[in-house]
Amino acid sequence: MSRPRGPAGLARDLSLPAILAAAAAGLWAYGWRPADLWVGARLPLVVDAAWHFAATWLFVFIPRGIYAKYTSERPTPILAVDAMQFLGGMNSGFCLLAVLSLAYDVRPIEPVLAAFALANFSQFALDLRLHRARRVNLGFLVITVGDAVATVVNLAYCAG
Repeated sequence: MSRPRGPAGLARDLSLPAILAAAAAGLWAYGWRPADLWVGARLPLVVDAAWHFAATWLFVFIPRGIYAKYTSERPTPILAVDAMQFLGGMNSGFCLLAVLSLAYDVRPIEPVLAAFALANFSQFALDLRLHRARRVNLGFLVITVGDAVATVVNLAYCAG
């Protein structure tokens, strides 16, 4: 029997680590080296691109699995799936903004980094509210910490 196609089948065929490894190999082939990350504001933009790409991938292609992983609510409400896919779509725009900012060496970069800081901080604040209300499990700390790190990295480069 063949595997189902479409977004769900594609998500099973291409794991997030495999896609990130392919992206890293592409950057290497393009001529980027790890030392290049310390030039200008590349580090926060690479962090933003990776973080928002992961959110896009997970929320658009496997929202039920992500919801089930971090909550105890069963069955997964269809509105929750729709909301996660909406967030995945929003994250795709942030991912594209980070990639284009890298590709075109946008200057001044501070307004872009401030927008990323605000976007990630708003998610971090919501994450804390979800933890306090006990609506997510401890595994959700990965997302909370990721949102916090992305916020701090962007703010540090904005300030510095």
